[in-house]
Amino acid sequence: MTGNLTKRLSQLQQREKFSIKKLYLMMMPQYPRVPWKYMVLQPQLHPKFKFILWRAANKRLAIVDRLMKFGVQVPQTCVFCGLADEMFEHLFFDCPYVKTLWTRMLAWLGQHRLVGTWASELISINTATRRKSGYWAIVNYTFGMLIYLDVKEECSSFMATEELNDMYRSLATKTVMNKLGMKTASSPVTTSVELSWFFY
Repeated sequence: MTGNLTKRLSQLQQREKFSIKKLYLMMMPQYPRVPWKYMVLQPQLHPKFKFILWRAANKRLAIVDRLMKFGVQVPQTCVFCGLADEMFEHLFFDCPYVKTLWTRMLAWLGQHRLVGTWASELISINTATRRKSGYWAIVNYTFGMLIYLDVKEECSSFMATEELNDMYRSLATKTVMNKLGMKTASSPVTTSVELSWFFY
């Protein structure tokens, strides 16, 4: 709001009365619209699918390229096709295995179309979900379930060994200790036993 006090107050008036609503809307920050709003806020979607879908929409999944940035050493090849390094763009939907799976699911739902990139699929499903029909709720549910199962399978493949589980637990324990502002105990066994409730 610019100008002198009288001009600024006149902007907040509605029919010569002060409007709290106008003031509230002017004070609230205006954020850009997100391309996943209707898809993630679908009431029929299971909460665990919702959470993974929300993380995927924000590209915050714990897949190989992201784990490497955190210093976790895992096999880099795609667990589904084994043809390329596993990155977000490859997993959704450059991987021929995942692309074929989503194409078959779409055909089963009566949609015969080509599968696009992650961004185009996200916009397509989100736009369709706005129609609020039972059919599109099922398509959205199927998409959420596919993403969840892909991520679950991908994570289980490289977390299968005990060595990686110990490394992950150690990294997680250090992170939690740092977040809580606690110093690492002299015995790492004591620390992981004390914090075991946090991970299981």
